[in-house]
Amino acid sequence: MDRRAFLGAVAINLVAGPLRVEGVSGGKIPRIGFLLNGNRGSVSPERTAFLEGLHELGWIEGQTVVVEYRWTEGNPDRYQPLAAELVSLW
Repeated sequence: MDRRAFLGAVAINLVAGPLRVEGVSGGKIPRIGFLLNGNRGSVSPERTAFLEGLHELGWIEGQTVVVEYRWTEGNPDRYQPLAAELVSLW
């Protein structure tokens, strides 16, 4: 499996998994893991688009959904350990 396919699969499972398992009415606030290739303080168009998409669906970060962010700090070798960290949160 190439790196893009792996990262795509991880991203889909991290986003869809909590929604599928807990749902909105499950009593708990759903959590989504989000991996970013950048720095914590930088403005990310991917993050902005993601949050806008959530908002269009009626989800509001910190109110109806919790987003767990992890940044690679520009080092692609960090994707795998950060993905494992996010998975371990559930």
